[in-house]
Amino acid sequence: EDNSSYNNIVYSFDRNYFSGGFASMYSVIWNSKDIMKIRINNIINYDDYDLFSYYLNNLLLILNKKNIKTNFCIIVIDNCVVPKEFIETKCFKGGNHLLKLSNFARLIIGHIISVNRLLYLDADTIIQADLTEIFKKIKKLSDSNFVILGKKSLLTYSNIINNNNVKKF
Repeated sequence: EDNSSYNNIVYSFDRNYFSGGFASMYSVIWNSKDIMKIRINNIINYDDYDLFSYYLNNLLLILNKKNIKTNFCIIVIDNCVVPKEFIETKCFKGGNHLLKLSNFARLIIGHIISVNRLLYLDADTIIQADLTEIFKKIKKLSDSNFVILGKKSLLTYSNIINNNNVKKF
């Protein structure tokens, strides 16, 4: 089926983030005025497929009770796509959870999903409004190879650093 006619949302998370990820997907669905124009793509690890299917079936049961039809695409990949050098890298102060397949998949989305417009969402992102306006902006910018959208932060160096973060000598 042609993925390009949809407003594509992409998630990639592992079993440790299933609760948050499915809550995020539900928030997208609940706040979408025309959910049939949205396709939710999930890139998941082969090892997590059974548990992911369990969560997805429960979500579909809830949506069916509310007579909400949705479009999902499940992309199952294996850890073998992550280069050995990447897996063996050590992160500063731990953080090796960032070297998992679910995080690496963000870097290769363009090789996995071939569409003009997509929006990547983290598993901990709760949507509180219809994403239609975001997709309109993406469509206007779709001549670019890469489009990054984000909200301008009000954080500055001076309000990030506070007395609790400063080491006293």
